[in-house]
Amino acid sequence: MCSTSMFAQETSDQIKPLEVPKTAEEIISSYSSFEEAVFEMTREEWAVVRAWDAYNEDEVVEIIMARKNTPEAQERRASAKAKRMNQPPGDGCECWIEPDGTYTNITTNMWDQTGGAGADVDAWLGPISLGPGVTFNLYGNSYNSFYINSKGTISFGAGYIDWTPEGFPAATYNQVAGYWADIDIREQGQILYKVTPEAVYVNFVDVDYFNSASGSHFPRSNSFQMIITPEGSDFLGENNVQLCY
Repeated sequence: MCSTSMFAQETSDQIKPLEVPKTAEEIISSYSSFEEAVFEMTREEWAVVRAWDAYNEDEVVEIIMARKNTPEAQERRASAKAKRMNQPPGDGCECWIEPDGTYTNITTNMWDQTGGAGADVDAWLGPISLGPGVTFNLYGNSYNSFYINSKGTISFGAGYIDWTPEGFPAATYNQVAGYWADIDIREQGQILYKVTPEAVYVNFVDVDYFNSASGSHFPRSNSFQMIITPEGSDFLGENNVQLCY
């Protein structure tokens, strides 16, 4: 008499063929166009595409910048700015300083380092000098430059790409977190900054959350501002931080 053990049967039923990882070409071809892929790929897909020999970051940057500069996108920014400027007194944060022409707008082609899902998602800019002889003291350490990270933070000593918040002051990074989250400004939003002898201003304006273009969630909009004051500043006091939402 022949019999099959239940264990053997169950093990056989549980064995599934291994999924063969997709190539970069297969990933891109699964979207209607390369432009759609740029805005909708997952980070896992980005990892494969960015490792591809034919990957061209300049082409990706051009695609993002072209969409951000359409008349529709410019109209959305103008409308959002008008709404902020016309906000009634007391109806929101009264410490908000609206960026003007003296600010530097971090464009898609300005990032010094990108990773993950690339420019305008996982990136940092820096080091940015505080100015000759100007320093900022954080947890007992003095710095004469800083980095702006796309994930909503200002860091010191190095730039970082990390969208998972940690508690302070035990966080891995030396940084000031305005709103540490998985920010994405490919579809909407701007990051602007200004350095003066009295203060550094960094504004995240109408920024979105990662991968709204894929339909994984509705577009979200968040604006917040970080101000740090160096040693000797009379604005807010020296070595101070102000956060505005």
